This record gives sequence, structure tokens and C-alpha cells, in this order.
Amino acid sequence: MLFGVQGILGGTFDPPHNAHLAMARAAYVQLRLDSVCLMPAGDPWQKRESDVSDASDRWEMTVLLAAQHDWLVADDTEISRIGPSYTIETVEEFDERPVLILGADAALGIPTWHRGYELVNFVDFAVAPRPGITMEDVERAVGSSVIPLDMDPIELSSTEIRELASAGADYRHLVPGAVHEFIESNRLYAST
Repeated sequence: MLFGVQGILGGTFDPPHNAHLAMARAAYVQLRLDSVCLMPAGDPWQKRESDVSDASDRWEMTVLLAAQHDWLVADDTEISRIGPSYTIETVEEFDERPVLILGADAALGIPTWHRGYELVNFVDFAVAPRPGITMEDVERAVGSSVIPLDMDPIELSSTEIRELASAGADYRHLVPGAVHEFIESNRLYAST
């Protein structure tokens, strides 16, 4: 497989949750990656129409998650960048060709990303399954062969977790313990 390669799992991470962790672990183990960078977007330009938590809170949750596993690294490249977070600009800075880890639903959206068509020149794609999306669909979208991750699809979104937290419902089983503690102690998604 891909020895000596770094994986990147990016996203808004509002909050980072167990599906993110499962995708990162699957890529790390199956592709024998050196490590997986968790890279929260500083200014997620495609989510400007929705409320996104402060970058410092999303960064802190990412650090807490990464600290739980020696193969995870919290990377502040995009959090530190001024202006919109564009994946292409991030991966252009890597010396070695990284593996971009993402769900099949996100992969289908790559043609809408800033210079998304160029990503194939800089990364390999490790794609987690999503119900109703085939790897052929993903390959058509990214214009490249993809490395499918062998894992069960996980139906979980950060939106769902924020809604549960806002309603005072139990979501503890959906996020790592340290992330749950941070959300609760900071009343991050509290409705009032």
C-alpha cells in the first residue's frame, strides 16, 4: 500500500465526531499511512450562508481529538490562513503527495471546489462509502481513480450533533469524550 504517506482529513469540524475518527482510522490502517492530519477549515467558503462556530473553538476540539491518538495530528494550516480555506492551496504546500480522506458525498462535490479539477495533480483520494453513491460516481466526479475505504457507511453529521446539543438531548455517544466535555463546558451549541 502507501507507505511513508500522510493523510489529510479536512472539514469544518463543527464539531469533529466519531465518523471523522472512523474515516481517519480506516485510512490510516488500510493505507498504512504515517499519520493523518486533522485540518479544520479556517474560513469554510462554501458554508458562508450557514452559522459556523468560531475557528478557535473548532481548532480546540480538533486538538483535543488528535491528542487521543498518536497517529493523529492537528494541523492549523488552514485555521492560520487569512481568507477563504481552499484545499488546493493547502495541498500545493506539501512536499510529498498526500492522501485526501473524504466521504463519497464530499467527493462528489469536488467539481464545485475552488480549482477542484486540479486536485488530482496533487493528491490521491481515499473515499469512505455513503449510501446511494458508488465509487464509479466518485471517479466521474474527481476524474481520477479513487481508493475506496473498506468500512461501513456511517450516517452522522455535525449538523445532527449541533441540533441534539442545542435541544439538550444526549449526543455523548456521537463524539469523542474530550470533544463532548469541551462542547458542554463552553455551552458551544446551547440554544440560549
